[in-house]
Amino acid sequence: MSGRKAVVFICGQSNAHAHGQFLPEEQRILKPMTKVFSLDRDPNQSYDLKKVVWSGFTTAGKNLGESQDHTCSLGYYLAKLWQSAIDGGAALPDLYIVQISV
Repeated sequence: MSGRKAVVFICGQSNAHAHGQFLPEEQRILKPMTKVFSLDRDPNQSYDLKKVVWSGFTTAGKNLGESQDHTCSLGYYLAKLWQSAIDGGAALPDLYIVQISV
């Protein structure tokens, strides 16, 4: 990644999981985004982490501390806006989102 720019957004607590505020099915992001990435919950929840696992943002399996998926979190809204701007021609760097709440 040498020489490439990226933006990292860290989102915690209620902004990371929007407790009980679930997205309607048509707003859920099931296909991984191509310019917005996030940490996968399962491989990154470890006391003996050997490798950090990033993948295209979706609305499930990304919050490191909470198992509520498909919620109206701040990360979701930022990811959606960022990917849409890039798809529309904006020259933005990749976005990396870290969501963690308990």
